[in-house]
Amino acid sequence: MSDLSRMILPPLPALPSLRALRTFEAACKYKSFLRAAEELNMTPSAVSRQIATMEQQLGVMLFRRTARGVEPTPDGEAYARDVRAALGLLGMATRRFVNASQRQPLRISVQPAICHYWLFPLLADFRRRFPDLHLDLVGSDHPRDDFQRDADFAIDYGKESEARDAGHLVLFRRTSTPVCSPDLLERFGPLEAIGDLQRLPLLHNISAGEEWQEWYGAKGASEVPMAQYQFRERSLTLAAAQHGLGVALGCRNMLREELEAGTLVAPLPETVTYDDVYFLIMSSALEDIGITGELIRWFQGLSETGAGAAVT
Repeated sequence: MSDLSRMILPPLPALPSLRALRTFEAACKYKSFLRAAEELNMTPSAVSRQIATMEQQLGVMLFRRTARGVEPTPDGEAYARDVRAALGLLGMATRRFVNASQRQPLRISVQPAICHYWLFPLLADFRRRFPDLHLDLVGSDHPRDDFQRDADFAIDYGKESEARDAGHLVLFRRTSTPVCSPDLLERFGPLEAIGDLQRLPLLHNISAGEEWQEWYGAKGASEVPMAQYQFRERSLTLAAAQHGLGVALGCRNMLREELEAGTLVAPLPETVTYDDVYFLIMSSALEDIGITGELIRWFQGLSETGAGAAVT
């Protein structure tokens, strides 16, 4: 018997359950056991137990526990990328199988603000064009992560060059313009210059970083007024602007319907145009139900006819 045949290999670690892997992926995505529990309809203690069991099974620490919550370790981050890709393959295979009947809803993962202000106004036309298709809309702060797992589409934003290189369909460019309600403008008087904004309460979307500072900086202004209200999601910020609470920064391309209807106004012409674009990611699983070409042509038509065209 050869030396090789006499070697005793260590047993492979037990494969974590699919539920445990989904729990781990969600905890990595949110860096929070509480947020993961909310998404998966579990308790935070159940999430913690699942992670502890995985760490014991794998013999690797996946998270660092901190005073603020949890942070994936480098090993945890690396494992999460592979787990997310594997869950995506399982989700795609399942949806390819189920969607073959063309009766299951198409799942679209999209940030709530894009869904509310850009996609909702287009759904009547979608219904006319595709009367036999049904949609499952998933509001998410991480559309691309959800797409990798089990969505048919995702609408997200990022650098134009990266989106085009990846073969994604560019929908419209991200811009930033001060917007408010007509009532607020009437109460505070006309705005004729950037300095006039200091008379009005500003609304800040925390999830977009220091967007007011970026906007003022792009316009050459050194002093930035402090925002009176802060929100953690863009749709809340824009809804507050519509209710007359202050001035928000909004994308003209996303607010086309509100600006045309007059529920929001852009009192100043100053617009900052970014390198970022909103784009569509589409699952290859749709090829098996014979509607990919029609859907792509419909989304392309939005850009060509103006629903997604760049506006400055």
